[in-house]
Amino acid sequence: IATNTPMMTFIFIKTASTPETLMLVGIGYTVTANQYLNCQKQRTRAIRTLEHLFEEVDVIVTPSTACLAPKIPPTAEVYGVTDIQLTTCLMRFLVLANLTGIPGIALPVGISSAGLPASIQIMAPWFEEGKLLYVAGLLEKKVASKMKQPNVYFDILGDLCKE
Repeated sequence: IATNTPMMTFIFIKTASTPETLMLVGIGYTVTANQYLNCQKQRTRAIRTLEHLFEEVDVIVTPSTACLAPKIPPTAEVYGVTDIQLTTCLMRFLVLANLTGIPGIALPVGISSAGLPASIQIMAPWFEEGKLLYVAGLLEKKVASKMKQPNVYFDILGDLCKE
């Protein structure tokens, strides 16, 4: 079945939500079979490295992002934001879990001097979500009581429980 047909491309482009998504799809069309296979080898290498690492550690803790949350410009609601450097900065530590399939969770740990949230990411071995949630729960209890709420805060789950 051919999936790279003009009709499939048209349907995807009509339903893609952001310019960044369209850019990534466009880049995907330029990847050769050899490049794809090399990427799969790197993925396998990363998985093997994690297998060895998880023999020594229970979880991996990193910042969720390599930079603090940026302010959202007023034009973003209408035009979106396309900033590849910012996207790379925000996604740098998220790639490992996405690439290798290990479970991860982001946990707010504070507010910057600009009043924006900061968080850490915890990653656990494959199929050990219970361990991940246990560690996250312990850290949340330690941090939540000391953490100042941001200037703009919506307690979505709390609001749902009141209904």
